[in-house]
Order: sequence, then C-alpha cells, then structure tokens
Amino acid sequence: MDAVLSGQAAALIFLQGAEARVVRLGDRSEILVRREDAGYVLQGCNDAVFRTRVTESEARSQLEDAWEDDRALRLSLIALDLEEESDLRNEAADCLEELIGISHAKRFVENRLYSQVLPSDADPTFLRDPERWPLVSDLIQDLVAKQASIELHRRAWDDLREELFAEGKPAFEEEAIRRGAFRVLASVDPTKTDPNIAIFECYGILRSLPNSREIVSEWTRHFKRASIRPIIVPDFDREADLSQEQIDTVSAYKEYQNAIQQQKAIIEKMRAGNVKIARRYTDELVDAQLKTSDPHFAAKSLCNLAQKAKSLGLFSLQLEWAERAVKLAPDDSWAHGQAADALIQFSRLDEALAEFDLAEAHGDAGFAATGRARILRHQGRLDEALLAFRSAQSSYPGDPFAWSGSAETLRDMWRLDDALNEYRQAIKRFPDELFLQCGMAAVLSDLGKLSEALEVYSSPQLRDEVVALSGKATVLRAMGKFAAALEAANYAIELHPTDPSARCSQAEIYRVRGDLPAALQLYEETKRSSPTISVAYAGYAEVLRDMRRYPEAIAAYESARKLFPSDVYIANGYANIRKVNDELEEALRLYEENVRRFPYSLVAKAGRADLLKRLGQYEDALGAYDQIIRVSPTFAAAKNGKAAILVVRGEYAAALSLLPSGEPSTRDDWIAWNIRGMALIRSGEIAQGIAHLEAGRIQTPFARERRYFERSLSVARMRRGEFAEAIDVLKDVGGMGLSNVLRLHAYAGQGQLVQANKTYQQLSDNCPTQLLDLKDAIAARFGIIGGGAPHANDNWIFSRETEVLLQAA
Repeated sequence: MDAVLSGQAAALIFLQGAEARVVRLGDRSEILVRREDAGYVLQGCNDAVFRTRVTESEARSQLEDAWEDDRALRLSLIALDLEEESDLRNEAADCLEELIGISHAKRFVENRLYSQVLPSDADPTFLRDPERWPLVSDLIQDLVAKQASIELHRRAWDDLREELFAEGKPAFEEEAIRRGAFRVLASVDPTKTDPNIAIFECYGILRSLPNSREIVSEWTRHFKRASIRPIIVPDFDREADLSQEQIDTVSAYKEYQNAIQQQKAIIEKMRAGNVKIARRYTDELVDAQLKTSDPHFAAKSLCNLAQKAKSLGLFSLQLEWAERAVKLAPDDSWAHGQAADALIQFSRLDEALAEFDLAEAHGDAGFAATGRARILRHQGRLDEALLAFRSAQSSYPGDPFAWSGSAETLRDMWRLDDALNEYRQAIKRFPDELFLQCGMAAVLSDLGKLSEALEVYSSPQLRDEVVALSGKATVLRAMGKFAAALEAANYAIELHPTDPSARCSQAEIYRVRGDLPAALQLYEETKRSSPTISVAYAGYAEVLRDMRRYPEAIAAYESARKLFPSDVYIANGYANIRKVNDELEEALRLYEENVRRFPYSLVAKAGRADLLKRLGQYEDALGAYDQIIRVSPTFAAAKNGKAAILVVRGEYAAALSLLPSGEPSTRDDWIAWNIRGMALIRSGEIAQGIAHLEAGRIQTPFARERRYFERSLSVARMRRGEFAEAIDVLKDVGGMGLSNVLRLHAYAGQGQLVQANKTYQQLSDNCPTQLLDLKDAIAARFGIIGGGAPHANDNWIFSRETEVLLQAA
C-alpha cells in the first residue's frame, strides 16, 4: 500500500482509494477520512515522506524512526538555546542522551547541525558534561571543533550559482542536508585525510539528484588537495580496477551524463524552432532509458523537457511530452502535475483538475493546491482563487507559487497596492526566484511607476530572462521609447526565437507606432504557431481596427471570444470595436455584460464609462469614473475621461487638476495633453491651444493618438478661419465618421463646394447618429442644404465639434 508519514506530526496516513486512514503514534485508535482531507493532518510540517508499496508494519516502523529523529533534533535545539530555562534545558539533555544512543537519530541531528554554524545565542558549553551526558558531550565537542570547517563549506555553498540547480537551490540543499553531504565534508580534516575521499562520498550520496556532478565539483573546488590524485571521478576506461560499487557508480554516472547531453541537444533544437528533430531526439532518449532503467527515469526526462518546452512557448510539445510521462509513470506525482500545467494552457480545465487530483494522490499535495487555485483564477472566480492561494500559503509556506498566485489574483482584482506588497513579501522569502521579480515589476507598471518597473526588469540577474525582456519592452513601449523597446524585444527573440510573448511584444510596438502591415503579419504568424496565446488574437484584431477594417476586426474578436471566453481584455476589445463601428447600443450592452462578468475589472468599467461619455450621459459617466478612481487613484484613463467631461462643462480648473502637468511620456499622458489643448481652445485661448496641439501632433510617438491631435488641431484652425490649414492637417486622418464631418466643415469653409457636397453625400449614406445634428448644422451654415438648421452658427458648431472630440478622447 501507499503511505505518507511525518515525524513532526507523529502521524501516518495510509492511502486506500478515495479514503485515507490516519494513525497517530502512540494512539491505538485510527481515523478514517476522505483522501482529499488527509493533508490537513500534515499542515505546517516539512518532513512528510511518501512511501509506495510499503507494508503496514514497515510504515509504522519508519514513522517511529522519523519521530525519534525529529524529537532528537528538537531536544538538541532546546538544550543549546541560551534563552531557555535551565530546568528545561537539563530535562531536554537528559532525554537527548537516550535518543543519541539510537544511530539513525544521532546521524539525523548531525546532518542538520553540520549544515550551519552555531548561532550566537547557542550555548554548547552547557552540554559539555561527560559524566552526566557522555554521548551528547562527545557530539557537541566534535561539533564545536568543526565550526571552522562548517563555516567554510557553508560559505562555499551559499556562493554557488542559482543556474546550477535545475529544480531550485533550496530543494537541492534540503536533500543535501538530509543525505548528510554537509556533514561528510565538514567532518574531514584535510591536513590528515585526503579530502577527495569525502568529495567522492558526496558524489555517491547525491548522484541521483539533477546536475549533482557539476554542483559538487563547484561546491568543493576550494577543498581538493592538488598534491593527491583526485578520485572523485573514476577512470571510465579502467573499470576492471574498480570495485563493484564503483562500477555501479560509473555506470549510473555514464547513463545520467548521456541523458543530460541528449536533453541539451533536444533543448537546442527546440530553441532553434526545429520541433521535428527535437521530437525524434526525445524518442531516442526515452527508448534508451526504457531499455536500461526504470520507466520513472524516462518520465522525469520527459517532464524536464516539457517544462523547457513551456518556457520556450512550445505548448503543444509541452502537453505531448507531459501526457507521455503520465503513461510511462502513472504513479509519478510530478508527471501528473506537469500534465495539469499543460492542460491549463489549452483551457482544458476539467482534465487539468483530474490530473491535479492524481498529483495529490501520489504525494504532491502542494502543487495540486496551487494548481486548483490557478484554475479558479483562470475561470475568473477571483474571490475563490484568492482564498485558495491563501490556504496554499498557510499549508505550504515554502511554495513561492502560492505567493505569486495570490499576488497575481490581487492584481486581477485591481488591488494593486496589495499585490505589490504581496510580491515584496514573497521576494523576501524567496530572493532567488526571478519570476517574482518580474511579477513585481508588472504591478509597478500597472501603478504607473514605469521607471521603477524598468529598473527591476533591467537588473543584471534578469538580463536574459524572456519574461523580463518582454516586460522591459512593454514598459519602454508605454513610455514611447520605441527604438529601445524594439531592441529589448529583438534581443528576447534572438535568445528565445520560439517564445510567443517576445513576438507579441515586437508586434505591439509596430502597431502603436503605426507600422500596421508588419504588426498584422507578426500577430498572424504568432496566432498560427501559438494558438493558445490570447494576446496574439487580441493584438491581431486591434491592428485590423487601426487599419479601419472594422468588419474583419469584429470577426477576429468574435473568433477570439469563442476561444478565450474568460479573457476580459478580449471581451472589452470586442465591445470597443462595436463602439468604434458606431454600434453604440450593442456596445453598451456588451460593456454592461463585461462589468457583470468581470466585477473587479477596471478595464471593463472604464470602457462602459467612456461610452456613456460619448453618448452625452455625463452624470452617469462621472459616477462611473469616480467609482474607478476610488478603487485605483492612479488609473489615468478614468482621470482623463472625467477631465474631458469637466472641460465640456467649462470647469477648467477642476479638469486640469486631474491631468499630469509634466512632460508627457505614455499614451495616457498624450491623451491628457490633448485634453489640455481642448481646454485652451474652448476657453478662448486659441493661439495657445494651437501651439499646444501642434506640439503634441509633432512629438507624440503614438500613431492612434496622433490622429486625435490632428482632428483637434483642425477644429482649432477652423475656429480662426484657417480652413486650408485644417484641410492639410486632416489629409492623413482616415475614417468615415467624425473625420469626415470635420472635412465637410473645412471644405465648405474654404469654398471647395464640390468636395463639400461629395463629403456630405458620403455622410448622408453613413453618418453616426450622434453626429447628425453637427453634420446638418455645418451643411446649413454653408448653404449645402436649404431650410436651415436649429443651431447653424459658428459658435454652436465650434462648441459641438470640441464636445464630440472630448467625448471621443
């Protein structure tokens, strides 16, 4: 049967189908619980061990050993603690003396104590009483004598590079302590004994761990004696001279090294995008491992490669290899976890949940807990997801993904300050986890702290990380620094040519600077090669929108909505394109639906508020903007929208107080700059307004925002009777709605009545409802239509044009 035991909890759990039988040490009674509830027994314990195919008597015996080990260590720490009461320390030492007589308990305590130097508040002299505690006294005397050696090896370990550890340095360190690697090295006096013997022993006890040869070699560089021939790596060509144990070591080492080399070759092929050869090499590796060793080794190789495929954006390959690993090792928790991870990428959530259940059943309850929380977040069930991640943090405090998951959920809920605090706490706990640094930078960017975000993304340790490079490109793009953004995106593609996030970053830079054909091609290619990436679908539709190919953009968004029904950005983009296509009632319905479906999304709420503004429902729009600003005072789009309404109302001071006053950088900054210009011309400062808008038109790097400046500038020019200049400004502004209404005014004012009539007829066939009064007022003012219009005078036309521009800001 299978069992989980913990000395810390003094508990043993026998797994029996859907049930679990809980046994407490020293308690004859047993508790029968559901399998999924058994994990609560081990909450807060970090020594849980999963045993497969173990008899009940064996499991009970192992539990007793584990309990003795844990008790011996706890008693040691109490006896050494200067702050504890003397009576308690004496009692602890008495009990410890008895336990130290048990060989495995003594070895367990030594393995732990030899991994770190004694802290300053430790009092080893208290235990130096050979008459009362002879065994403890000998252990402490040896420990004190080895402090210099312990410190030497500890420092060497702390200096090891993080990239040596395929599965993380903390996990390897825990295994190295448990197996006694620190004790073995620190116990050797190099002046009396060849240190290479201890190094070779380290190789033996750690050889089953990934990359252990290189790690041990790096760790012990300072410890080898040059005058003595090293024996840590036996001569593979002279196996006849080796013992059977050494031969077994050499054979295992050869197989491991061969597997590592093959995996490196496979990864290189994946990195180069040659998936066909990567698959062939993987088949050869798996076949070889199945012939010479247990299927679990082949499954682990497949899981390693699946993770690498994920990091390179090859998600179909990730899923293929993870599912194959599950078939080879159906009792391997890691394989089930990797399969679940891949299935989430394809939104196959029910199957992913089933795999997480199997991962937990086979011993990895922590990964299953964070995985279920990830699925809740993926489904948009953010309250439940946050509770699930919080629970995982409590039960598995050493899991950084529980912390990043809660931080990202808080970010989804627009609790950005809380998310930032969560990331900072996580980084303190896990300073070597680079993905936490990237997450914190993303939140800083959301908060508008772009310089701080850029500083994090640009740190040396993140220099070659694709997530950091893509994040850096995004921040630089938001700042309008397109050349630097492209440099970061291109470098990411150079290092990771198959990664879709880097290519999407590059495509979006092209889009916002106005290079639309290049952007469309890149997004189209990324959709084809990485069909699970929602950003590629949204980006593709946005390029079509910028090209004013509205029917195609609508169709692209409709297709994306079917593939990614829980993606708020796609849902909001679809509402946006219906608004741009002047389907305002349908757009409002979609925005309100998005607000209901994604109650935490400020993007959805801002879209609805913007449409209310365009419809002239100013009170409702102001309420919506205020609601957003209360949640996120730094949400620039809401502040811009509110300021635009205040300018329409003539409340200029209040409007300007909402807008940034420094040099513009981001897209939102340039929109705010435009609104300032509109405030100037509506308040009668026409010349100053023209200069302000002209500067924005020339200086803004954002193509879509440049069109806003050109429309605004044309209205200001016409206010001064400069119709020829207005026509020139509008020459590059496309569109059939507001742009054509402004052209009608410019042509008519300049006396180009043929062009004015032609434009009027075009508008008669296709004019947005909210612009009909303005169109007819202009036509009546210049005699294009007879009968007059109720507001056909220059002042009303100017006021209405600026209002419409501010509604669209």
